[in-house]
Amino acid sequence: MLDFLHAQSDLISTHPRITYRVSVSDSDTLERELRERTLDVLLTGWITTRVADDLAAEVLYSAPLAVMADKNHRLFARKKVKLADLMEERWTLSPQESFLGRMVVDAFRRRGLQLPPALVTTTSTHLRLNLLANGGFLTVLPTGMLRQRSNRAWLRALDFDLCESVQTALITVKKRRSAGAVKLFQDASRAVCREIFDAG
Repeated sequence: MLDFLHAQSDLISTHPRITYRVSVSDSDTLERELRERTLDVLLTGWITTRVADDLAAEVLYSAPLAVMADKNHRLFARKKVKLADLMEERWTLSPQESFLGRMVVDAFRRRGLQLPPALVTTTSTHLRLNLLANGGFLTVLPTGMLRQRSNRAWLRALDFDLCESVQTALITVKKRRSAGAVKLFQDASRAVCREIFDAG
């Protein structure tokens, strides 16, 4: 997930009374909390076939999935690396029952492969990135992660196509009017995506 709160510092500066409560979990759990009014809006992975009758999804960007590692990982010194060669590596992955986890399972199956055993399974992208940076792990994430300021210097994707893409969308409950602060957050999120992705 992009550094939205960091990038929205202008919004926080111009509206100092706005506060955020950020929940980090899998998409299924967050959708339930959205319906229960615990959350106002989701910024999360989405696929068109998952659109429910009671939810509205505005896609902000689409990014392919990729196997990622620290730029100093020994695999980048090898000329040809196939996904099948990575089964014995140290992996940290999303739970298989989560939104991203299901997509990763499908990506491996399309290549006739079982999911490699994960040493660490977590929905926390932050934890997985820390394992990549400090522990020589591999993971699968959308390539939008490579555009984050905090990741550009060290995070790299291995050079093969997983043939899966994740859309990131703003999701709200239909017929529920967005409060002023929520609308400001949505507008700022759109602007952040335009800035980052138009910059190439």
